[in-house]
Amino acid sequence: MSTIRVVNVQHTDATEPNIVLLADGTSVFASGVTISGGTNLTVSGTAEFASGTVSAPGVTFIDDNNTGLYSPAADTVAITTAATERVRIDSSGRLLVGSTSNFASANCDDLQIGNTGIVNTGITIGSSTQGQIAFADSVDDRAGLIHYQHTDNSLRFMTNGAANERMRIDSSGNVGVGVTNPSRKLHINGSNNAVNFEVGGASGGAGLNIYNNTTANEVSIGTTSGSTEMSFAIGGFEKARIDSSGNVIVGTSSTVNPTLRILGTSAQNSFIQFADGDSNNVGQFQYNHPSNALITRVNGAEAMRITSSGNVGIGTASPESSNRYVQIHNQNNASSSYVHLTNTGTGSGSTDGIIVGMGNSTDAYFWNYEAGSAIFATSSTERMRIDSAGTITIGTFRTIGTGGLEISPNGVVDVRRFQNSGSVFSGYGKDSTSSTSSIDADGSATFANDVTGRRFFATPHTSSTVGFQVTNPDNNQAVIDLYGNGSAVFAGSVLVGKTDSSTGTEGITLATNHLTVTRSGGTPFVINRLTNDGTLINFEAQNSAEGSISVSGTTVSYNGGHITRWSQLPGGAERTEILRGSVLSNLDEMCEWAYDAKDAVLYTEDDELPEGVSVGDVKEPARDAGTEDNEQLNRMKVSDVEGDKNVSGVFQAWDDDDDTYTNDFYCAMTGDFVIRIAQGTTVARGDLLMSAGDGTAKPQDDDIVRSKTIAKVTSTTVSETYADGSYCVPCVLMAC
Repeated sequence: MSTIRVVNVQHTDATEPNIVLLADGTSVFASGVTISGGTNLTVSGTAEFASGTVSAPGVTFIDDNNTGLYSPAADTVAITTAATERVRIDSSGRLLVGSTSNFASANCDDLQIGNTGIVNTGITIGSSTQGQIAFADSVDDRAGLIHYQHTDNSLRFMTNGAANERMRIDSSGNVGVGVTNPSRKLHINGSNNAVNFEVGGASGGAGLNIYNNTTANEVSIGTTSGSTEMSFAIGGFEKARIDSSGNVIVGTSSTVNPTLRILGTSAQNSFIQFADGDSNNVGQFQYNHPSNALITRVNGAEAMRITSSGNVGIGTASPESSNRYVQIHNQNNASSSYVHLTNTGTGSGSTDGIIVGMGNSTDAYFWNYEAGSAIFATSSTERMRIDSAGTITIGTFRTIGTGGLEISPNGVVDVRRFQNSGSVFSGYGKDSTSSTSSIDADGSATFANDVTGRRFFATPHTSSTVGFQVTNPDNNQAVIDLYGNGSAVFAGSVLVGKTDSSTGTEGITLATNHLTVTRSGGTPFVINRLTNDGTLINFEAQNSAEGSISVSGTTVSYNGGHITRWSQLPGGAERTEILRGSVLSNLDEMCEWAYDAKDAVLYTEDDELPEGVSVGDVKEPARDAGTEDNEQLNRMKVSDVEGDKNVSGVFQAWDDDDDTYTNDFYCAMTGDFVIRIAQGTTVARGDLLMSAGDGTAKPQDDDIVRSKTIAKVTSTTVSETYADGSYCVPCVLMAC
């Protein structure tokens, strides 16, 4: 075997050798790479590798070319195994495990473990039933431990060894310190003096402490310095004290038996005073010992007094039974407030006597538990009575020769008048001082207009109030409302000459948003103008007049509008810009419309239920998405034929409400509209127009209406000019 000895390999442009092959088999590269000993590679300078990809990394291994290192981006290195990226260090120095991009907070993203979708990310350590994060040192591999137990879904914290649990958060969110089954949001348990919330001072010293009492199983609030009293001070001066006996003392340090003692300045009076920045005595409670009265003062004046006999006076210093005022206010707005009156005759139970109060809503209650009447009087005379059967009597109805009103529980209303004639019921209009309607004792009834022409209504006579209402007894919802201004509102359909709303039944149906007139023979709908000729029907869009139908003698005219049809662009064509008034030509393609899938629609209580139909029955069945061919409407395109005889109209507008087919549009066919004329083309009033072959129209060479005639110019006033110089003028379309 021959040997080739190459001492220096030099690039032609270099002054020094690039590669040196030595006799011992070593190759020396000018860049700093040394290959020796068969498989040894030493790089003393810089070694550069290809960036690679996740499936073909730049640095790989023999017989395992999809595992190694690669650089997915600038200043970024990643580790891939089995052609899948596992670890990445990005340009910011973040270590990403299981993720290729940062999704964590900017303040805590040095280490990120998870996936790019954020969901189900985290650190998982442990078995199928538990996970742990352990903190180790040279003495104990689990000196500290955070442990999640899946069997009870609790999170546990250990210190000084895995066996010493210090805190637990259970599955309901309760936190236990020193207890493994916390029963509250924060549950703390420990031996004597093990629980200590301390403010100020050293542990166990002076200050305010909340701690476990050493002599009894209870929590104490106080000092731990051995003091038997707790004091409250402001600015270094004691203001209140709780002594060793439990007495609460305000304003003095002496105790004279009471649990709470507020010392007054007088031997015969004790005060609680309320002060602000303007006065030292804006409010006051006073106990007067000579009269044994408790007095409340507001703004320096007496507002309420409770006397020695228990009478309560509000606004008076000498309350009597005839002028007592009592208010009971419940701070909980969902609760009730009552005054319950009982005596020895009725008993004192919760279902005895009477109740006056307010329920848990805004209802006022006068409730008699006893089998007696509720009597209301004025001027020491009975005016109204509700007896035990529920009959309401106003006045002295049952006394012959007197007048009154009686309403029975079954809905019967009886009225008795003093005389055998004259009004027993009178109605008045809003602005009237005299009766506008009446029912007399002799049985006659009179209904008259008042001076303003208004009629009597059951409710106050205003234009915005309901004067008469019919409700559905099943749901208590109004079905008919008659307002003071004469308006009538019907919740369902208004039927004339028929008893159901089906279109196959003769008659008139006025529904929420449409009018249907059905007749077997003759004219279903008649508009008869009795006065001079003029408008029969007006058409509006968005409150703007768009057209009308008028009569002049025997001529009926359709004015200020046009007849349109639906169309679509050629099948599969993308929506393009079409200028309003562009000439359109029919295609030998039929329109096709898509419809979305929908769930079944059921009848609800708010629907008008046909005969035999119940709430919950299917109104409209479910359907899958699909398409529907149209057998009458052709697709269209912008005409590209001069003198095109297949013109069917001009472009009006896109149908932007259709979410399924965005190339649906309206084509104006006949009537008043505009038509587009090319720049440089002049038209005159009365010109007959035909297709110019570029989507615009141009004048015919004659005044004869032919198959190619599109429209007749009615005005040369330009209604719109486009960017290409084309313009629109009014015309009468003849395309259809």
